[in-house]
Amino acid sequence: MQVLKNKEPILSLEAAPVLLEEFGPNLEAEMFKMLELMYASGGVGLAGPQVNISKRILVADLSYVSNENYGYRSIKMVNPEVVSYSEEIVESEEGCLSFPGLAIKVSRPVAVRVNFLSPLGERKEQTFIDWSARIILHEIDHLNGVTLYSRASTLKRQRYNKRLK
Repeated sequence: MQVLKNKEPILSLEAAPVLLEEFGPNLEAEMFKMLELMYASGGVGLAGPQVNISKRILVADLSYVSNENYGYRSIKMVNPEVVSYSEEIVESEEGCLSFPGLAIKVSRPVAVRVNFLSPLGERKEQTFIDWSARIILHEIDHLNGVTLYSRASTLKRQRYNKRLK
């Protein structure tokens, strides 16, 4: 398993929902491998398409944004659905493991409420605030085929492409 880089076609496609028969220990193990890769890469989130799995799965570590040790508070989300957003929007710079060296300002809601399932099929609903919300929404973007590169201005894309060459 490795993080796909730059403009791999799968990164721009909407991921398929995880089906009922796909839940269980195998999915949990696969998502644990995603967490290990995310930690090894120094990231705070990773979505299925970023590791060539076109399924609606994501992992994240929200501990550092709550002043805990990195690796302390991970989350695994399957088929996440945004239930509601806050009206307040904040713009902040984001980066991405799939587009190393690209950083752009992205406007996102300060808070988001998400319904999701665990890899074993347990239903959950959670509210994420500030950086946690930003991380989760960034990863949900990946599940919808929206990348940091696709959000970048033409000028930022040109500069990024130049650096890749």
